[in-house]
Amino acid sequence: MPTYVLNRSYTHRSRYGHAITFPKGEPTWVPPGPIELEVAALGADRVDGEQPDLVPQTAAPKAPASDDELEGLMREAFVELSAKNDPADFTASGVPTVKAVERTIGEDVTAKQVAEYWAKMKAEQG
Repeated sequence: MPTYVLNRSYTHRSRYGHAITFPKGEPTWVPPGPIELEVAALGADRVDGEQPDLVPQTAAPKAPASDDELEGLMREAFVELSAKNDPADFTASGVPTVKAVERTIGEDVTAKQVAEYWAKMKAEQG
């Protein structure tokens, strides 16, 4: 049960419908979740645990794959999608859909790239 202490008397009216009265210097229970972030942003200190992170850490953006890496990833995706043979993963002309390729490799691709690498792979296969 998170408790917080504030260095002044204050009543916080949360945008989530809660009103919490903080007597100066007395530990006060705060409902867990987003209200804790509001209270921490006021300057309240958590008594019974770690202070919540007000600025969430995000992962660094992933660098896009080089053309060679992208071609390798797409070839693997084509093999996987062909083995799965789900009609929803292919266009009417038999080319894998952009969404199916993106879902398989975890990279953003264009229809032009898919068509180009698909045609290249099919030409090599004869």
